[in-house]
Amino acid sequence: GANFHFDGDDGKVYVDGSAYSPIWPDIAHAAVGIVQMEGDVVAKSLGVTLPRVWPQSAAAAERLAILIVMQHIRGQAEVLSDCLGVTFAYRRLAAEARPGKKWAGLWKQILNLEKELEASGQGISNLGWTKAHRDIREVAAEDRDDCLGSAAADEVAKQSALNTAPPDDA
Repeated sequence: GANFHFDGDDGKVYVDGSAYSPIWPDIAHAAVGIVQMEGDVVAKSLGVTLPRVWPQSAAAAERLAILIVMQHIRGQAEVLSDCLGVTFAYRRLAAEARPGKKWAGLWKQILNLEKELEASGQGISNLGWTKAHRDIREVAAEDRDDCLGSAAADEVAKQSALNTAPPDDA
């Protein structure tokens, strides 16, 4: 609902995107997964399917996840993504929001929202990268939380994308 939010005081927020059949536009479907963890447990999660007018790709979902986090954030939160392209683009937000750049419209929305949030002391304090698809048994103790958070965001994205599969007659 309208009151749902990720609170920066509650820990890191993890984002991911997932897509099924992205090379076949008629049946492709994609979604965003966002989670906030409390220890080993998902405290809050949000799965959002991409509108059909958007490219149905993981890349599109990964980028949209940043806007959605910013629309649902209270305070300052550290956000982690497993998409290097997203973390690099966020670091050069003004340049990515220029006309002619791929995803410029989305990055411009994010840039404008970032300015709004900063004025009230809110927003993303850091958008960092974490490696995806790691085996928890092979992760160093200091990376355990990020491994679990990334895996949880991945699962929310996958389940949200699966739940929007096109009808059988598509």
